[in-house]
Amino acid sequence: MTTQVPKALLLAAAACTRQHAAGAWRTHASGAWVRHMHASAGRAGSSSVWSLRSITSNPVPYVMAFGLLGSGFYGYRMWQGPQLGSTRVYLDFEAGGVPVGRVVVGLYESRVPPTVVENFVGLATHKEGYGYRGSPVHQVVPGYCVMAGDITRGDGSGGASVFGPEFSARSPELRHTRGTVSMVVDDRSMMRSQFFITAMPMPRDMDKQMLACGRVVRGQEVVDQLTRLPADGDHRPRIPVRIVDSGVLPPEQS
Repeated sequence: MTTQVPKALLLAAAACTRQHAAGAWRTHASGAWVRHMHASAGRAGSSSVWSLRSITSNPVPYVMAFGLLGSGFYGYRMWQGPQLGSTRVYLDFEAGGVPVGRVVVGLYESRVPPTVVENFVGLATHKEGYGYRGSPVHQVVPGYCVMAGDITRGDGSGGASVFGPEFSARSPELRHTRGTVSMVVDDRSMMRSQFFITAMPMPRDMDKQMLACGRVVRGQEVVDQLTRLPADGDHRPRIPVRIVDSGVLPPEQS
């Protein structure tokens, strides 16, 4: 059964490229709050800028300043993503028989269904005798994402889970930012072994269509390098690219 996910990802890539420059932080255009703070400081005296009197007599600039700080903290938390669990999965890639490097993935163990974590870890460790080792990278979209994990057909139309051919899990709709590791969900809301790693933030539609299960903690440069490999019109690598080894790092190496 052929999944429609690659087409959805390519459409999202085109939309994301057009919108990538949007959403930058902006300060107040007139700079009025800065002038207001300076004026307040002059009236209250240099020794009492932050005094209770100056704040209560002219609270607007201080409220705005604290609002900006709060927004910055919230933005940082959103960019950082959900808290990771302690498990670290490693994926070693090679291209054309030459080692490219290791990608280490942390998982959102407290935010995604336990079956999703168990499936990804089980495939990385070959818990059931099969998994990611030796499986190909079947698509590389320049500057956007790397698609892998089709352990049965190797072309993006197959895959299998540790629970059988496929299973379903409810997506918590976590954000797809740069370095997100996400399980591919087909048009029947089923997932198997296919996953992708992002090289840039994705449109929010992907948060509902796919299931972000973790993020890269080391080796994002390897992902970026893979996205730049020569590929055909369908974004299939022109040289063999595969995961040569995978597993779980011991705690002392995590």
